[in-house]
Amino acid sequence: MTKPWIIALWVFTVALAGWLLVDGQRFAAAGVMGTALFWEAIHRMFGSKGTE
Repeated sequence: MTKPWIIALWVFTVALAGWLLVDGQRFAAAGVMGTALFWEAIHRMFGSKGTE
């Protein structure tokens, strides 16, 4: 089961990227989402296995 703080972090990340996109900063919004997705991939590949 996904922990509530992870869901809150993703909501914040998507909100930040959306705000940057509305503000006209496309590359910054893409960077925010790219960094979040990269971090998620690293966590899934190398994260702790038995704690979820």
